[in-house]
Amino acid sequence: MKRLNALTVVMLLVITPFFSSGQGMTAQKVIDKIQETYRKQMKDVNDMTKITDKSTSYQKWEGSGESATYKLRNEQEVNGKKQISVYDGTHFWFKAPYSEEATKTERELDPMVFYEYLDSWDFYYQGEEQKGGRNCHVLEVSGVDLNEMVDPTTGEPIVPANTGGMEDATVDARLYVDAGEWVMVQMDFDVNGLMMQNRERSATSTIKYEDIREKNGVLVPYRTITKTEVSMTDQEREQAKKAQESMEQMQEQMKDMSEDQRKMMQQRMGSQMEQMKQSMHYMTGENEIIEEVEEVKINTGISDDLFDGSNL
Repeated sequence: MKRLNALTVVMLLVITPFFSSGQGMTAQKVIDKIQETYRKQMKDVNDMTKITDKSTSYQKWEGSGESATYKLRNEQEVNGKKQISVYDGTHFWFKAPYSEEATKTERELDPMVFYEYLDSWDFYYQGEEQKGGRNCHVLEVSGVDLNEMVDPTTGEPIVPANTGGMEDATVDARLYVDAGEWVMVQMDFDVNGLMMQNRERSATSTIKYEDIREKNGVLVPYRTITKTEVSMTDQEREQAKKAQESMEQMQEQMKDMSEDQRKMMQQRMGSQMEQMKQSMHYMTGENEIIEEVEEVKINTGISDDLFDGSNL
């Protein structure tokens, strides 16, 4: 009997790891936990400032609960010039570094949009998998409108809105959610029907959220890696590379121009140059961006003046 008991113990030790915490888990249960965790974390957050090695973002929530009005401002340096985007709760304002005027479009922008979309997408639960040293629940969905895919930390589109060719593009997505903290760890996208350079293309994109730390009750990824690859021929890849080099040379030449010459060039080419730069990230075929957070501030009382796009 003792030998049998010992054998039973050994068998239990061998078998137990195969019975994961995912037993009985469903896609909807994972989604419910993601939404619950986000709402709980953000319940007492009125504003957040995030300073990274590439940009500074200001986020503000006016009101409470799901009726709160979300506002966002993002600033980054581009060749010595400041690029600014502002969302005032209704309109999205964008001022390119080489433009004198800001563009204005009506758009819905809110991190909560991502969590609301989760309910409308037909997810399948695919079990558990290790990602970045974390045990994750895996969800998969197919045929989602690319325009509905937004960054869960800011609500901004995963593909810049001025990239173009997105009207009929769809996404097959695979989401990795931390099984203990219920935050996004990684998102993989396969994009179909993306129109670029008069040809339909496919693309893949991966966003990794790493070094997740707690700040005033909010879990913040301090390192984000975004990698994108677009299907291209070798000839197209070489042409895009040369075009990008030419654009960078033009920007360098503008630094040596007089103030009047630079303003004239900015007025003529500013918006086109910025759109080209945004699109170039995808037209060169492969692109990887690593962003490191340097400081996060929560509930510091951000002035509402920062979100007035008419002052850009």
